[in-house]
Amino acid sequence: MNINKSLIVMSIFFLFTGLLYAQQGGGVRGKPLSRSSKAGSSGSLISETVISVRANSISVAGRLEPESRIIHKSSVSGYIGELYVNIGDFVQTGDHLFRIDRIEVGQSFKPVYVDSRITGIVSEINIQIYSDTSAGSPAVTIISKDGYLVEAVISDKDAFKINIGQTVIGNNPDGLSVSGTLIGRSQEPDYNTGLFSLSFKFPKKSGFYIGSFILINLPTDQKKGIFINRDLLVRKYGKYFLWLVNDEDKITAREVETGAVFGDDIHIVSGLVPGERYLSVITGKETEGMVIKRGNN
Repeated sequence: MNINKSLIVMSIFFLFTGLLYAQQGGGVRGKPLSRSSKAGSSGSLISETVISVRANSISVAGRLEPESRIIHKSSVSGYIGELYVNIGDFVQTGDHLFRIDRIEVGQSFKPVYVDSRITGIVSEINIQIYSDTSAGSPAVTIISKDGYLVEAVISDKDAFKINIGQTVIGNNPDGLSVSGTLIGRSQEPDYNTGLFSLSFKFPKKSGFYIGSFILINLPTDQKKGIFINRDLLVRKYGKYFLWLVNDEDKITAREVETGAVFGDDIHIVSGLVPGERYLSVITGKETEGMVIKRGNN
């Protein structure tokens, strides 16, 4: 009989202890939170809300073309009396490219010189010395090497999420990067594919060459505000909460309204202001009023 009473007393004791433990969130209410193995390299458990900018991005691709390509044409009909350049030659604005001679029965005309309109490299020659030429015929092409253009395409879904003039980053297959500018977007798409055309401009840079393939990172959906790692939000009753840390190093759950997702981070539309402290590592065992050790932040 005494044994049965003892068992009953012990059962009541453990039941009461278990209920108290559950009510206190596993016995961690008011107990300093231990350092989590998920903490960053600094070991900090607390971060501060700040205003920053996030953007999603898409990638488009193309090949580097010369910024300028001028096809110099024969200005009059006649024959090529002299050709002053070869493919690959460097020329400056005003240099002679070729001379057109004209001789008709009983008449002699002054030679006509065609000069380069830009500084660059001779990339193509469509004439031969002493061959006939007609006014308007392509003759010598000069390309500039001061910079590059890239033509790419983008879906109709993303075409108007970008802004003309925005900065972009281009990467070549060797891992080199160069900063450029989006300078144009077609007014209409290709109605067969639904794709819009984009034009980019990049400066001359070592490691990048005409004809090289380039992958362009194009930011879209840019947003300025407060961003929190999505894993730090706790979902309750269909709402989202973040554990804030007050001046006494105690935590309290604050309801927040969320917006667009940017990678691992989510935009906090309302519920937070800059300068508030929050738990940057959570274990799932947090409870209202739990104390954070100052040595952990």
